[in-house]
Amino acid sequence: MISMANIIDTVNQIGSEVSDVLENNKTSLYFQEISLLCSLTENLLKYLVATKDCWDAVCNRVDKTKRKCKDTDLDVDFRLIRKLSKDLDFYSAINRACSLGLISNDLKIKLHKFRKDRNDLLHELYLFVKRNDTVYMRNRLLECESIVMELVPVFENLIFEEIGVDTPEVLETL
Repeated sequence: MISMANIIDTVNQIGSEVSDVLENNKTSLYFQEISLLCSLTENLLKYLVATKDCWDAVCNRVDKTKRKCKDTDLDVDFRLIRKLSKDLDFYSAINRACSLGLISNDLKIKLHKFRKDRNDLLHELYLFVKRNDTVYMRNRLLECESIVMELVPVFENLIFEEIGVDTPEVLETL
């Protein structure tokens, strides 16, 4: 059986790596870590959307039955829900997370600015004159880190408060 990556372990591993780069001033790794945190942010958001959609689908089935029912009456196609979330682009994932009530409108605005900055950095790197400016790149890395840190409480609330389940299946990355 293949063991899937656990979202908590993944976030913690990346967090440790970023902390090491910042603490030890590994300037040659700033761009790499910015890219990593941009990817993590987008995928963590998609994970949150998928998890919330799965949970809502189960709750919707339970609410509709309002009677004792067979487990098969509660079947939800989790793979399909997760695939649909994984296929979202960053823009749509941000909007979906807000419409599901996972993130505030303020965080939505901040994430859209983050997305635009990420696109400018990654898609126009050949034009980006500040890519060798270590102070600027360090500040960008710190900004990326702070965005991820704003999503961590969203994750914790969804998994540990709303759903209350942290089985390996729930914590599997997309």
